[in-house]
Parts: sequence; structure tokens; C-alpha cells
Amino acid sequence: DENVKAVYAAKHYAFVLKQDDSLWYWETLTKEVPKDRPNSEFWEKTSQKKPKKLMENVAKAEGNFALTLDGDVYWLGEAAFPGAIENIDLPPRKVFAGAKDIAASQGFGLFLKADGSVWGMGRNDHGQLATGTKNDDYERVSVEGGEFDIVAQPIKIMDGVIAVSAGDKTSMVIKDDGSLWGWGDNEYGQLGNGRYGDGLFESNDQLELKPVKIMEDVIFVTQTSGAGTSAHALAIKTDGSLWAWGDNGHGQIGDGQRGDDSIYNVDLVAVPTKVLEGAVAAAAGSFYSLALKADGSLWSWGDNDCGQLGDGTIGDLEYFTIDHVTLWPKQVMTGIALPSVKSGM
Repeated sequence: DENVKAVYAAKHYAFVLKQDDSLWYWETLTKEVPKDRPNSEFWEKTSQKKPKKLMENVAKAEGNFALTLDGDVYWLGEAAFPGAIENIDLPPRKVFAGAKDIAASQGFGLFLKADGSVWGMGRNDHGQLATGTKNDDYERVSVEGGEFDIVAQPIKIMDGVIAVSAGDKTSMVIKDDGSLWGWGDNEYGQLGNGRYGDGLFESNDQLELKPVKIMEDVIFVTQTSGAGTSAHALAIKTDGSLWAWGDNGHGQIGDGQRGDDSIYNVDLVAVPTKVLEGAVAAAAGSFYSLALKADGSLWSWGDNDCGQLGDGTIGDLEYFTIDHVTLWPKQVMTGIALPSVKSGM
């Protein structure tokens, strides 16, 4: 549709940003409580057929936050818990002003101001907000899936930042000197500092509660976002080299193997590894990766059980079988239009 500017996805909703800067949504699933079982619930396909307008003057939506053209940030949906959309028909709630960009995922958000300061709010149960602890004296709320520590008002995290990125339970920023920093969950080595979890759920060994430096000379970073996805990240350096680290159970790192260690029987790469040269953009999918090179060629690698690599093949849908995994980057298209050059995501 020529009227569509961008599309976004949240847990049970899809969003469309139109050319007139209006944000529209529709449900993908809706919660149902059976009359004969009032204490149980299940999710089923929604009966909503057409998009509904949610708000105007929107520049970007990510996770469950929206950024307006004026720099205001709004929660979308459930007003009691950022990111947990239970009733999107609630009016969007303004929570921050003066932002030039946002990044959000799984109940927390990062807000970048023009002065280079980064602010955050929402879930902090894995150290997503770099407060130094995951058990803060902040508000603790109970929602579907358990209880969570949340920061109910934006707090300042750091200065000197030019780009922000939010993963499943992980935060990353690029600073104005080109250094890449990260914090939060590090179970699969997704923070790239050589550490990873020991296989014990929520052990302190798998969390980085303060920012840690990952690498230098970075102009672009992206990471997987969303529950149940692969926990890996991709970064492009000033020389065009693409680097990857984190979960490598399906070859999504692109180094020709499935990692150098394992926890939960999932291989991982805990430090940045060079994958290819000449990259200008990249995307970290669920157990697979994509990269666009300066010559307009598109490359893919990792899991291909549903044909997501676009190479004309498809796996046999057996989980963890080698025949649907591509361990090295493979060219799948040419003639792709190059994105505008900017730092960040």
C-alpha cells in the first residue's frame, strides 16, 4: 500500500504507520475466558478484521511505545505496565518528552534525547535499565507470565549516545566515540564480552547489571527482539565489516560452525566474530541473519526450516537438524536499494 510508511509488531498486535503520520493497529490474537472455566484463559485468532486508528502525529513505534514528531513518548495499551498490552483501547499515555529516537522490547523502553542522554523505563528483572541491580526498590507488578520489577518513571542511564537498541532482555547503545556498550541478560553471550550464563535460570552470572563495552568503531547495531527468539546481535564497523555474537544454535552467527560452547544444548559465540565485508545494513531474525552489502547484494544464513533465507530451499521442519541450516553467508539477491547512511539501527 502506497499509504503505508512503516509496519511494526508487538506481542498480540500489529501496527501500521501511514504516510499522514497516523498510527493504526489490529489484534492478531485475543484473550478468551471460557464461561464454563472462569479461572482459565486461552488465546485465539481475533475477530477484528480491519485496522483501527490509535493516534496521530507519530514518527515511530517500537515494542509498545510510540514516538511522536514532537519528541513525546507514549505507552500503548495497558497503562499499569509498560509493554504488557492487555487492552490497547486504553488511551495512549504520555511518559516522556524531548526524545529523538526510541528502542523498545518486551516491556521496557530506551529513549534517546538530542543531548545524547539515554533514559529508560519499564521491566528491569534482567537488568535492562542498568540500575546496578535487578531487585530494585521500584514498583513490582503482577501480570500474565509472573511478577516483574519495573521502573515506573523514566530514569537517566548514560550520556554521549548516538543510537539505541533493545533486545529481548538486553539493551545496547552506540556512543559518540563509536564504542558499543550493552547490559542486561547475557545468558547466551549476547553482550559479546566473553561471559555467558551457567545454565541456572536467572543466575547472577548471566546478567550484566551495568554497561559493559563490547567493541569499538561501530556505526550500526541490531539484535533479536521478542520472547522465544534467538539471542544474537549484529554490528557493522566503520570499515564495513559485519560482526556477530550470541546464540549460534542454528548457525545464525555465520562463522561456519555452531559456536564454541554450549548451555541448554544451545551453542553460542560469546565474543564478536567477523562474518563478512562491505556491509551497509543487517537484520537479526529469529535464529537467522540477513546482511545487505554496498554492491546491493543480499546475504542470508542460519535457520531455514520455513524458507526464511530466501535461497530457494526449505528444511524438513525437524528441530535442530543440519539440513535446514546454512552456516556461512549465502548471496540470495542482487540489485537491492541501499538505505540512507546513518549511525545506529
